[in-house]
Amino acid sequence: MTFTTLLPRLNQLRKEHAVWQLLRSDNAPLTLAFIAEAFAEENEIAFNQARTLLETLLHDARQAELLPESSVDAASYLRQWIQARWLRELDNQLTCTDAGQVALRLAYSLEQRETQASASRLRIVQEAVRDLLVAISPDKSQRLALLEQQKAAIQREIDALQAGEVKELDPTEQREQLREVFQLAATLTNDFRRLEDEIRQMDQSLRVQMISEGATRGAVLRSLLAQENSLLSSDAGRAFAGFFQLLSDQDRSAEFRAQLRAILASPPAQQHLSTQEGRFLGQLIHELRRESQRILDVRRRTEESLRGFFDSKQYLEHRTIDRLLNQLEQTALQFKAHNISLKTETQISLPSGKLQFFSLSRLKLQHPNTQIDNQPVTVQSNEIMIDTETLHYLHSLRISDIAAEMYAVACQIGRSLTLAEFCQQRPLKSGLEELVACLRVCQAIDAARVEQREEQILVEDKTGGQLQASVPCYRFSADLFPKDLQSLDL
Repeated sequence: MTFTTLLPRLNQLRKEHAVWQLLRSDNAPLTLAFIAEAFAEENEIAFNQARTLLETLLHDARQAELLPESSVDAASYLRQWIQARWLRELDNQLTCTDAGQVALRLAYSLEQRETQASASRLRIVQEAVRDLLVAISPDKSQRLALLEQQKAAIQREIDALQAGEVKELDPTEQREQLREVFQLAATLTNDFRRLEDEIRQMDQSLRVQMISEGATRGAVLRSLLAQENSLLSSDAGRAFAGFFQLLSDQDRSAEFRAQLRAILASPPAQQHLSTQEGRFLGQLIHELRRESQRILDVRRRTEESLRGFFDSKQYLEHRTIDRLLNQLEQTALQFKAHNISLKTETQISLPSGKLQFFSLSRLKLQHPNTQIDNQPVTVQSNEIMIDTETLHYLHSLRISDIAAEMYAVACQIGRSLTLAEFCQQRPLKSGLEELVACLRVCQAIDAARVEQREEQILVEDKTGGQLQASVPCYRFSADLFPKDLQSLDL
């Protein structure tokens, strides 16, 4: 790309791209620090929770004189960031957009440039080039030669191990490769963010088309199918398809999860990775599944919203309003050009129905006191002490305690067991709530489900009554539990 074509393109990106606008904004450090704090553990939080967190952070920063005193409150900041497309709010849940993630990663990279990782990155590039050459080579003999080279290298490693030669990485190489694995894993969800942005842009463009162009149902449907195809063939769409295919393969997912846990249990990982980084890698499969489900939910809600918008004929009303506003603008321009008084009637009207009433009392606003009768209300003082019956109903289970008990029983038995076998060792005495907690633990640790088989489990409730429940057969063992049980997503 030449200088004369690159310069205007970069000027346009500087004005329009959300990442560039974020980094150029006066509050960029505040925005990025909040994104890093709010989404350190979860990819989405409730809007009210985010507002409370930002209020606390602003108060602490101003007390420490890290920020100047300002009248802008937390809610105003969040609305500005949502409008600027750095954050996204949907169903009262706040998430970080792809622009916010990219800007934060770019800011981190300014301080985390490591020259030691060059050897690790070169190895990754070499392996990628080799695999690509095998995949795209049309020459059968060339492919066989490359595969034979890989086979010979693997055989040499096997022979060396059988001869007792174990080659270990030095501490520097261990640290390089661990950091490289974490950095690659941390960027996996970016494709999900980009695909979500593209879905919302498709929704917006279709609504604009329905309002401005007067498109028929068939035209809108053809446009929707065309944009769906282009969305699936985009880089983000293909990446999502690959992710979803990998996550749907139970064998590959289980193998990948076991490998991650083995790495996290090794001394180099405990030495070179922080607690937060280790927790992220330990929950990587779960995070990717949750992001995949979020994309599917966004697509489903978008399609339902478009269908409702189309069926309700709202786009026709919007088109009428836009046409009226356009007429008003054109008329207003004529006022100034021809020195017409602003009190001149325009003869433009919008059909909106008419008000019907039969007496003046219908137009009189009634005072709220005339509608509310508070005479029989008796004011009672609040009690400080809670009675025993209320405390009984407030009793609830801690799923983390159930997970700890399941792990202890699995360690004691020393083999895999089903839920029915666990209940024989540790009977359920808190009703169906406790049984549901056990099932949630099995799903959190990805326990193997035995297809076409159910178990009968006897459950005792708090009153002493017994219930017999039929549940899917899950088989779990101690090695499925992470080292830190608190990291389980329960």
